[in-house]
Amino acid sequence: MGIDISERRQLERALRQSNQELERFADVSAHHLMEPARRLATFSQRLRVNLAGRVDDPDALLSLDFIEDQAQRLRVLLRDIQLYLVADRTLGETEAVDADRIVHAVVEQMAEPIREAGATITLEKLPPALIDAPRLSNLFSILLENALQYRCTDLPSAIRIEGSEINCVVQYRVIDNGCGIPAQYRERVYQVFERLHPGSNQDSTGIGLSIVRRIVTTRDGRTWIEETPGGGTTVIIELPAGASL
Repeated sequence: MGIDISERRQLERALRQSNQELERFADVSAHHLMEPARRLATFSQRLRVNLAGRVDDPDALLSLDFIEDQAQRLRVLLRDIQLYLVADRTLGETEAVDADRIVHAVVEQMAEPIREAGATITLEKLPPALIDAPRLSNLFSILLENALQYRCTDLPSAIRIEGSEINCVVQYRVIDNGCGIPAQYRERVYQVFERLHPGSNQDSTGIGLSIVRRIVTTRDGRTWIEETPGGGTTVIIELPAGASL
């Protein structure tokens, strides 16, 4: 029995080390691939400027559009892969984080896509959560980005972020009036690279909600999706409550 336990412990250590090495490899690979993707986007844009007024071949211009779009998509995909890999790690001090400050900063950072979407953002008072500030920021950034991406095209986008606290747990709700998610798919969309309509939104990587769940579960929280009354999606996350600020 002593030998069996020793062998099992050695296997467990080897498995942990292998997982750590694989995660490290994926993290470093994503980091190094980001720079070529950035350069591809930069030089394709520069080429467009240099060719302006000199090339009127529709096929050539269409190809250039494709290169730019795919370079941008690659950058976003690598960004989300990096976020997923670090989602289970604390990125700062775990403390009672001022969620109001975090959300207002996220909305300010996303002012341009919010304006382009013509979205109205309503922010209610949020209780603090016990987490590190960078990951709380990532949570709200991903959920707001999803709400903007999956808005309805036939009505103005309206997004509300609200929260409450009960029994040492805070609950944040990101509520939109977008296209919604059928009940049978609301768990499935939390899987990596899972998108409800793969060809409908090229800006989505299918990783965002996986990052959200990975962050939340490492804080012994949970997340799920409900239908917004009147239509749309409500994403709910629960986290340990922070002390009142």
